[in-house]
Amino acid sequence: MRQLRASKSDAEAISGQNRPRMMCSIDSARNGLRSGIIPEHWRRPATSRRWVSRGTFLPLSIADAVEDLYVAHWGNPSRRAHFEEEQFAIDVLKWDEATTAEGVTLYATVGSSTSIAEPAGGHLVEFVLGLLPSRDEVATSLAGLGLYAAHNETTLDHGHTVPADGPLWPGTMIHTFLVARPLPDFLPPLVLPERVHVEFLQAIPIFDSERAYKSERGTEALLSLWESQQVRFWDPDRAPVP
Repeated sequence: MRQLRASKSDAEAISGQNRPRMMCSIDSARNGLRSGIIPEHWRRPATSRRWVSRGTFLPLSIADAVEDLYVAHWGNPSRRAHFEEEQFAIDVLKWDEATTAEGVTLYATVGSSTSIAEPAGGHLVEFVLGLLPSRDEVATSLAGLGLYAAHNETTLDHGHTVPADGPLWPGTMIHTFLVARPLPDFLPPLVLPERVHVEFLQAIPIFDSERAYKSERGTEALLSLWESQQVRFWDPDRAPVP
C-alpha cells in the first residue's frame, strides 16, 4: 500500500516512498456505526465458516471466495476476530506487517458481502484497513463498518465517510472511517457466478477536523495539505492535519 490516489472528480495522487498503497477520498455520511456489537475474540483461522443473513444461512461460496482471494494475495491470516449481532455475522482477519508486501498490518472483513440480502446489481463489498503500528482493537469498529450497509439498508461506496459514536480503538480521538477505492493493482474485484461481484474498499481512519476541512474545501484541498505535510495516514498515532 504505497500510494494515495483520489477519485476522478477529486485530487490527483499523493505519491512518495514508504506510503501504503491505498487511496482516499472524502465525502458524506448519514448514520453512524452502531454501538453494542459483541466484542471481538481473536482466534486461530478456522477451516470451516458459516454466514448468516436475514436469519438464513447463505451458501459458503461467497465468503470462501473472498477469503481465498485474501489468502492468494497475502497468505494465511495470523488472527481472526468473530462477531455476531442479531441475525448478522462477520469476521475480521489480520495479516502482520512482516507477512505481506503492503508495508502495514492489514485487517480485512469477511461477511460484509454476505450480509446484504438483495445486492443492487449484484454489487457487494468488503473492507480493508492498513495500520502501522497495529491496533487490533480496531477490529470491532471495522466489523461495524462491514455491517453498516445491512443495518441501514443502504450502500457504501468510494468517497463516503461513516462516523462512529466513540473512538475507533481505545485511546484515539479518531471517530470516523473514510471509504475509498484502492489502486487497481491492490485487490481486483472478485467476479462470481450469476453476475455477482465483490469490490474491496479501503477504510481510512480520519479525524473530525479532517472531515470538516474536506466538507468545506473539497478533497483536493485535503489531499494537497496531506501531501505537503507528508501525512502518514496509516499511522494510528498521527496528529490531525488540519
